[in-house]
Amino acid sequence: MQLGASSWARKAIIEAVDDEWVSEIRNEHVGFNHLMPLDIIAHLETVGGTLDFRDVTDLQAELLTPWDQVEAPTTLFERQDKIEKQLIKAGIPAQTQLRLMTARTWFEQSGEFDLALERWDALPAAQKTFTSFRVMIQKEFAKHNKRDKQTAKGTGRGLANSITAAEEAEFQAMAMAEFVNAVTAQTNAQMEKMMEMFKEAMSAKPTGVSPNTTFTHPKCPH
Repeated sequence: MQLGASSWARKAIIEAVDDEWVSEIRNEHVGFNHLMPLDIIAHLETVGGTLDFRDVTDLQAELLTPWDQVEAPTTLFERQDKIEKQLIKAGIPAQTQLRLMTARTWFEQSGEFDLALERWDALPAAQKTFTSFRVMIQKEFAKHNKRDKQTAKGTGRGLANSITAAEEAEFQAMAMAEFVNAVTAQTNAQMEKMMEMFKEAMSAKPTGVSPNTTFTHPKCPH
C-alpha cells in the first residue's frame, strides 16, 4: 500500500510540472522510479526559484558550449532546447539564428561534414532553417557512424573484446531493474515483518483492559 501511494504521488508530481524542471533527475533506465516524492519536491524547490543574472549568464554560456564531436547531434540540440526554454521563462527571446550559426561552425570545424555543408549552403535561403539543418546534420551523423562501424567490422578492430552501445545500454538497464526489484523486495519484507509484529502485539493484548491503558508499540527491527 505504501509503495502504491508513493508511486501515485510521484506520477502526480511529474505530470504537474514541465519536463525541463525534472529532466536533470530522470534516470535513463528507470525514469523517476528511483526517487521518492519528497526527493522530487526538494529538487523542484531548488531549481524553481527565479533566475538571476548569474543564472542567465551560465545558461547562455552552456547554450553556446561547442559540440564535442562525439555526442549525437540530436542529444546536443535537445539539451539546448531545454536551456532555451529556461531562458525564455527568464525573459530572454529564443536565439534560433544564433544557434544555427554556431552549430554550423561546430560541425564544419570537425571536418567530417564538408560535402553535406556545401549542399546545405547551396540551398535557397528560405530552406535553410534551423529545423531543416538539424534534420540534415543528424542524418549525416548517422551515415558516418554506420560507415565507421562497417570499417571497424571489416578490419576486425576491437570486435573480440567489445560490445555494441545498444548491448551495453541493455545490460545497464537490466542491472538497474534488478537493483530496483531488490530494493522493492527488501522494503516489502520489512513491511510484512512490521505487520506480523503488530498482529502479535494485538493478539497478546489482555481482554477487559481500560481504554486509557498505555501499550508499548513494537519497534521496527531496522
